[in-house]
Amino acid sequence: MFCEKPLTTSADQSLQLVNAERDAGRRLVQVGYMRRFDADYQHLHRTLQSGRVGEPVMISQRHRNPLAVITFDEQELITSSASHDIDVFRWLCGENIREVSAITKTSQDASTVTVVLTLTSQSGVLGVMELGRGPGLKYDIGCDIVGSNGALTLTPPARPNRVTADGHGAQPTPDAWMQRFHQAYRSQDASWLAAVAAKSTIGPSAYDGYATNAVIDAALASLATGRTQSVQQESENHSEVTTPGDPISPRT
Repeated sequence: MFCEKPLTTSADQSLQLVNAERDAGRRLVQVGYMRRFDADYQHLHRTLQSGRVGEPVMISQRHRNPLAVITFDEQELITSSASHDIDVFRWLCGENIREVSAITKTSQDASTVTVVLTLTSQSGVLGVMELGRGPGLKYDIGCDIVGSNGALTLTPPARPNRVTADGHGAQPTPDAWMQRFHQAYRSQDASWLAAVAAKSTIGPSAYDGYATNAVIDAALASLATGRTQSVQQESENHSEVTTPGDPISPRT
């Protein structure tokens, strides 16, 4: 089964799916975190894994949306928009998130909303996520990694100028996620279909979906209380979920 993000609307629901896979004895779900299939994000991941910039110290991300496309409030920015950024942080770090805090600011006319999430991984890698929507914003995705021996920046994709009816060039029209990640969606879907044909499962797992939901739950709690929240989450080993495509032992 291929499931768009978020996997469910709560961590508890997602954990039920992880446990159902364990009952079945193998992975059955791939979650639609398409950024893992984007060539620019994959380059970041490969470079970080190679050790060329040393160990990751801080990962900063931004996720801005034009109001004409997204009308999310601060909670929806966390439950929907942030799910991609949370997964990317876990994927780049290679580990789960220990704690999260959330703050938000809305303009006086309520047209522009910004949420800032601050994350800490299990080993102490810092994460800062800026999420927002507003009439003055264009669709803008960014990622910067500070390592112990250097830094990495997500390469923005080329955006060709729009040509008017008289043949003159004009400023580029604002992109939406469909254009920015068009090829990533195609690569993700092709990968999933190939895995189905091979009777295997690859890509982001149900556990990845569960881990993201656990962070979202904690971020919502932080937004409500104004305090940093610990992420309550079962470990992957405890849930007996293994590497993509590998069988997992049923519960006894």
